[in-house]
Amino acid sequence: MQALASRCKIQKLFTSTNQSNEPMQQLLVKLGYFEFGIIYDLKPDDAELVYFLDICKCPV
Repeated sequence: MQALASRCKIQKLFTSTNQSNEPMQQLLVKLGYFEFGIIYDLKPDDAELVYFLDICKCPV
């Protein structure tokens, strides 16, 4: 994840994970990502959580 962020050419990097994927949510928060929004109905009964990382404010 950090290697990807270091290659990012824009200020914000977005990613997503299922609401049921708690280990990934914890990893994203640990790496400095913030929850940005929710997408419903991509997968029944398991919303997609969208996260972003502000590259300028996060050491990568």
